[in-house]
Amino acid sequence: MISDEEPALPNLVRYAVGGPVRHILDWWHISMRVKHVENAVRGLLQAKSFSGSSVLFERPQRTFDG
Repeated sequence: MISDEEPALPNLVRYAVGGPVRHILDWWHISMRVKHVENAVRGLLQAKSFSGSSVLFERPQRTFDG
């Protein structure tokens, strides 16, 4: 079955078919999850009280052990 990894739907399908189901996360559902993050960032950038714009797009510092 294809879904957004919400556990209720696979459980319903598993119950309906009486056996195991294979859960597949598809690209459309992945893009919808990314869209939520995009909208949140857009909202932060538009908020007058948000002062963290410079920090929001900083690249994390990589650390290498060894």
